[in-house]
Amino acid sequence: MTYTRLRTEERIMLDAFDALGILATPIDLREFVFDPRDQASWSRFDAVLDRSLSLTNSITSIRMFEHYGLPCYNSSNAIQTCSDKLLTTLALEHNEIPTPNTRIALTARSGFEAIEQIGYPAVIKPTVGSWGRLVARVNDRDAAEAILEHRETLGSVQQRVLYIQEHIEKPGRDLRVFVVGGRAIAAIARASEHWVTNTARGARAIGIPVTDELASLAVKAVDSVGAHIAAVDFLECPNRGLLVNEINHSMEFRNSIVTTGYTGGELLRLLHAHPEVEIAQVTSRKLSGQPVHRSHPNMRGYLDTVYSLPEDVEGCDVIILCMPHGKASSDIEHWRSKAPLVIDLSADFRLRDPQNYQQWYGEEHPSPQALSEVVYGLPEITRDQLSGASLISGVGCNATAMTLALLPLARAGLIKRCIADIKVGSSEAGAEANAGSHHPVRARTARTYSAFGHRHLAEVNQSLGQLDLDATVTAIDMVRGVLCTAHIEPTERLETKDLWKLYRGAYNNEPFVRIIADRSGPNRFPDPRIVVGSNKADVGFSVDPISGRIISLCAIDNLVKGAAGSAVQSMNIALGFPETAGLGFPGLHPA
Repeated sequence: MTYTRLRTEERIMLDAFDALGILATPIDLREFVFDPRDQASWSRFDAVLDRSLSLTNSITSIRMFEHYGLPCYNSSNAIQTCSDKLLTTLALEHNEIPTPNTRIALTARSGFEAIEQIGYPAVIKPTVGSWGRLVARVNDRDAAEAILEHRETLGSVQQRVLYIQEHIEKPGRDLRVFVVGGRAIAAIARASEHWVTNTARGARAIGIPVTDELASLAVKAVDSVGAHIAAVDFLECPNRGLLVNEINHSMEFRNSIVTTGYTGGELLRLLHAHPEVEIAQVTSRKLSGQPVHRSHPNMRGYLDTVYSLPEDVEGCDVIILCMPHGKASSDIEHWRSKAPLVIDLSADFRLRDPQNYQQWYGEEHPSPQALSEVVYGLPEITRDQLSGASLISGVGCNATAMTLALLPLARAGLIKRCIADIKVGSSEAGAEANAGSHHPVRARTARTYSAFGHRHLAEVNQSLGQLDLDATVTAIDMVRGVLCTAHIEPTERLETKDLWKLYRGAYNNEPFVRIIADRSGPNRFPDPRIVVGSNKADVGFSVDPISGRIISLCAIDNLVKGAAGSAVQSMNIALGFPETAGLGFPGLHPA
């Protein structure tokens, strides 16, 4: 994949290639020298994907790769056609694809005549350009004369060529359809109060369905310019329907991706009800300027905040980071400079030993110096350390369920061997869709995805000491919840009364842990449905009178006690608030 700057889109694509098992090599075109005779050096590549920001670099490099015999996406001819509005218009006209009424003029005098032919208002664009730059709407004769005089002073020949279109009175938006390999895969509406509805100029992107009409016309337009990957921009004309406005060969698509962020949404829900908290800012680079309820619709009418950019965060009392794993650790000192308490809910700071990150996550920790200051955010384990803490790590949801199921026995040194069977809901996979979370694949399933060595075991061993412990994780047909069923071989034989004594001793004073061990009825053991939406952890146990084997169970809501709820509980302790503040929601039944 060629590039001149790794933007969000390129990083997303590299992550996707990695997830698909495709070896993708990013090539910075600014660092390469091409030898026309050196075909052999490039023979190890199967194809080239162009993602360069520079048109000159794109066309030149792709022509070289084509010379080397490599398939290129897109071809140099397609890039040339898409980047030049005149060539795009000619290709669309040749294939009888509807476009706005257009004129081409080479001088200010002929440009004025072209505008008069089209009528006011008209739109003047450079033949080569993007992001809405140098696009002007001409409303009357005086404006036309001023703009045309200015265009004659521009240095580039391409900027002096006048590409003039009729102005389409669109309904406050335009449409963009993404086409890959002859298939329309996604569409957005770009809405703005300004007549230029470009996201680079502040327009809001909203996902829309790909209708049959949109898909058919978009694929036909992309085929007309010879591209394999492109985005087609449509205008909605009241009289003529859909008109193809432009075709982009190296499109940005970050604004077509909206990740709900389930943990972030739960934080907002809990903090909104917190008597000591005012939500000052909510940040998202992808959704900047949009209302929070766009991605968290349950907060509509409760929280009127709009997303701001991360770099716009001002000083505050607490910052809670809900970033993908690996993002917070490299910038943690920046965030700590903004607030006296930072809580990171990713896996970046859960383990105290930097060597463990190489073992469990396959990479070195970028900020090992900060690990010595971090307090693990599970109050049932670290309550005393949380008071006055300045950096708190989030918890793994499976680690939380395992730890609370095993804690009473582990503290007493009574675990000889343990196998934890963990069943999880679909929200544990996060908000961003993938092949495994696709509804026809995920629904009505019981699919084991981690047979041994789940990385959350590292957290459990850190909290409880090195145990002879392993875990199997199975995805089942529920949205929220974790149920850990731990099969324990004890170091000595225990009776039920012994277990009661151990579990009461560990949890009687814990505000969010309940012991569930009814003698009869449907709720004799912990059930994740009972704790949905709450910060409760329900634990239970049973002992086999014949073998002496013990079953210890724990049910939690993975998004609350396994993430956002434990974070709020830890924050309360760190700041001296009542530990239960903001966490009084009792859960739902039925759920």
